Parts: sequence; structure tokens; C-alpha cells
Amino acid sequence: MKKYFFLLLFFSIFFNSAFAKNFKSKNGYTFKIPKGYEVLERDFKELYGEAEDKISLDKNLSKELLEYSDQYITYVFNRRDLSPDKSAINITTAPDDFDTTPDTLKADCDEITTLMNELYTHIEVQTYLCEQVNFDRFTDGLRIMYDSYFINYIAIQYSFDLGKNTINVTGSCLEQNCKKLDKIINDIINNIYW
Repeated sequence: MKKYFFLLLFFSIFFNSAFAKNFKSKNGYTFKIPKGYEVLERDFKELYGEAEDKISLDKNLSKELLEYSDQYITYVFNRRDLSPDKSAINITTAPDDFDTTPDTLKADCDEITTLMNELYTHIEVQTYLCEQVNFDRFTDGLRIMYDSYFINYIAIQYSFDLGKNTINVTGSCLEQNCKKLDKIINDIINNIYW
């Protein structure tokens, strides 16, 4: 009888985590997982420590950004993708109040482009689109598309407020896949709650 109980418990835990429709982050937010996608959450500083010598990032600026961010980074990836490391969506949060208004749009766009050029030491980052966005539940957000860390990939980043926190949702795509990725990111954003 005990054996069946543990077997039932195992399947209950396995199926709840493998087929869950919502994900609750250790940072405090919840979102609906897109169909066909999986979620992995890691301690941001620990992950950076493991990869620090393998990536082309400005070390000092990276550490500053880590100190500014909340503890965990969430990865949302398609399990069928051949290179999920390049096309995963990541979600980070910070205890800040970020608002992009028509008056601050140009300065916000320039600041992010400058930041990415300082951070990525192996490429010159170009910005392709930067605009203010409003969602059903969020206003004064920012959508920016720029060269990704990965060569030939484009990053799509949304930054917006949720309560007293700033949320950044960023994904990378080959140009022909960016519309699809943008839709998936929008679906995540429209289903995110704190």
C-alpha cells in the first residue's frame, strides 16, 4: 500500500510540474505558460558566476546589473527549438518604478542602446525599433528591438511596471521568427500577475 502511495505522489508531482499551465516565480509574479513551452528559474548571481568566464560581457557592468535585479531569472523556452539557449525568453524584475512617456521615450531608448553597447563587448549593438507601448493592464511600457548577444539574432525587450517593480521580458529571434516571438512575449505579458 505504501508503495502505491509513493507512486501516486510521484506522478502527482511530475504531472503537476510538467503540465502546469501557470508558473509562480520566486520573485513573486505568476504567468500563464505558453503552449509547448517550459519554464526554468535560476538564481541570477549563481547563473552568472557559472558563466562569467564563458561570455563576452563587461564584467563590472554585469555585476552592477545583477545587484540592481531581483534574485531570480526566469527562462521560458520551446522544448522543440533546436537552439533554446539563443531563443529563450527571459524575465527579470527589479524594485523600481519604470515609466516611459512620450517626453522620456528618446532618452529611454538612447539609454538602453548605450547600456547594451557597453555590456556586449563582442558586437556593436544597433537599435531597430524603440517605442512606447500600452497593454491591457500596463501603461507607459517600452518595446525595443536591438542586436542580440547572439550573432544574427535580434532581441525584443519589453520593460514595464507591475506594482512597484519593473519587469523586463526579453527574447531573441532570427529575423524571420521575430513576429511569432513577439506574439508569444505579448501573451506572457498580458497574463502576468503579481
